[in-house]
Amino acid sequence: KEQRHVNMTDTSILNLTRKPTLTLITCDQATKTDGRIVVIAELV
Repeated sequence: KEQRHVNMTDTSILNLTRKPTLTLITCDQATKTDGRIVVIAELV
């Protein structure tokens, strides 16, 4: 559904959704911890 680049303190990506949702979160760089890549998918 969507991909985002967020700050490590952004917890809004974990908010409840109306539909079944899969949220994958990983660091954006192996040497830094301040950014995250978030991939959000909905059940089809």
